[in-house]
Amino acid sequence: MDNKKNFNSNLTSCLQSLDSNKVTERKIKRQEIQQLLENDEVIEVLNYNSSLQQLNQSQSIDGNLVTWKSLLNCYHRSLILDVENEDKKKQRSGLSYKQPNLENCSILLRNIINKANKGISEQKS
Repeated sequence: MDNKKNFNSNLTSCLQSLDSNKVTERKIKRQEIQQLLENDEVIEVLNYNSSLQQLNQSQSIDGNLVTWKSLLNCYHRSLILDVENEDKKKQRSGLSYKQPNLENCSILLRNIINKANKGISEQKS
């Protein structure tokens, strides 16, 4: 059980840092999330937490449970922050728009979606 709490805590920390104003910090946390998602136990934790949320039991257990939905939402917000930061740079400097490295971001996004969908289909079986 401690492992599950540690994984949830690690995920929570990563998600909180995805809201950072620092591009480098967000990039590092995305890499950490990618590494965490390679661990089957982390996937089990996300599947378990998500199933609790679906049953509306998560409120009575722990408000800090990381679910597939919260992971996807936080990740999406971090992508928006990257695009907004580039827009601000363009407005200030008048230089041409430098598109953030969305290719790496989209790989992780696809990974999150695929693993979440796989977890959901396994829960229904």
